[in-house]
Amino acid sequence: MPTNNHHTLRKILSLSAYLLVAVAVAYLLIDRHPIVLAPKSLAPVDTTYYRLSGGTSTIRRMLDKPLVVNFFATWCPPCQKELPALSKVYRQYAGKIGFLGLAVSSNVPDIINLKRKFLIDYELGTIVDDALEIWQARAMPTTYILDKNGRILWAHAGLVTEEQLSQAISEAIR
Repeated sequence: MPTNNHHTLRKILSLSAYLLVAVAVAYLLIDRHPIVLAPKSLAPVDTTYYRLSGGTSTIRRMLDKPLVVNFFATWCPPCQKELPALSKVYRQYAGKIGFLGLAVSSNVPDIINLKRKFLIDYELGTIVDDALEIWQARAMPTTYILDKNGRILWAHAGLVTEEQLSQAISEAIR
């Protein structure tokens, strides 16, 4: 019996060591690579995106009022889950704030299908994957709210709820 106890103890210690290393690595990665750009910093608004209607534009061109910028992917379940909330909030605040959805690693027909499926009325486009690094949008989806000058008012990595976005927009348009 002492051999089984010794074997079990070794397994537990080994598993604990692996867990400790994983936590340390995760801490170092998160500490060195912020999940999103910091609020109050200037966003890289000269980033070019490709419009679904054709041609290119920059995020700066949409900054005539505060702007929600949502990075998503058509193949991302959390992204698809939040699209109805984004669409609803857009309609609620239409005219007071702009919305821009930028798809990554997604093809245009799939984006158009999502646009129809979720009744998305705001501007959608595609963006090169390298732009995600510039925007520090490492999680899908990632959402920012910018002021008219391109300063980040709010940032959120991961699925955003209708309530979270509405509250952030209310504060942004004050």
